[in-house]
Amino acid sequence: MEPYYFFKEEKFMKIGKRILCFLLAVIMTCSIGLAGNSMEAEAATKVSITKYIRCGVGMRHNISTDVYMPGKDDNIKNIKVYKGKKTTKNLVVKQTSRSKNTGTYDNYGSVARLTMYAKKKGTYKIKFDVYKSKTTKRSSHTITVRARGNTDSALDSVTIDGKKVYDVNKNSAFTFFCYTTATSGKVKFTLDDGCKIKNITMRTYKRDSNPVNKKFKNGSKAAFGKYGQDSSNSTSWNKSMWGRTEFEIEYTDENNKGAVDKAAFYILRYK
Repeated sequence: MEPYYFFKEEKFMKIGKRILCFLLAVIMTCSIGLAGNSMEAEAATKVSITKYIRCGVGMRHNISTDVYMPGKDDNIKNIKVYKGKKTTKNLVVKQTSRSKNTGTYDNYGSVARLTMYAKKKGTYKIKFDVYKSKTTKRSSHTITVRARGNTDSALDSVTIDGKKVYDVNKNSAFTFFCYTTATSGKVKFTLDDGCKIKNITMRTYKRDSNPVNKKFKNGSKAAFGKYGQDSSNSTSWNKSMWGRTEFEIEYTDENNKGAVDKAAFYILRYK
């Protein structure tokens, strides 16, 4: 008679596989936990800010920026504003909110908001400290603010055939467009001091609303678009009253350490 073994070979192999899978699962769980802790530790050393901001001049051109902080109890202290080496009151800055992370701000523990407006045009520096407790400072930070005109755009002016159709000091905020009945004209863009145009893309639309892009040389003649972005479906249709010509101006900004940015302007031609 075959001797009786409590663990048959097949049964032993099955149990062995189960034990091995369990051990692997435990190891993976521990590894993920360690990796997660490592990631949290790394994120906890950083404060995230926008280092360069443009804004208009005046209360109605106020602007806000968020400061993402690693600790749930972190807070901002010692806010000071400088123009050159001297403190100034021509840029008013206040902390207007603070909230703990509830899963909205990625790995950050809390977020604070700074709101500001400029009394006069100029370049300012906001300096502040982030504290992780009442007495322990985590880090110090600087935000550069460029204030001028009525908008946060780098556009200074736009002319068509020498006639100014946009002026940063006269146009209302967000009115980066003009109307015309002309079919063409020489278009020239002027940017803020320290900004240099890299290239310009002009976009018009076909009758079927498909876009046509081409490179544009600043100051050269442009044929303004005859069509806009029309649309239709089985229940409705929409037809633009204006032919649309869009310009995307890519530029370098020495005020922001040579960073590349973009501005936009639209010419709306009455059909």
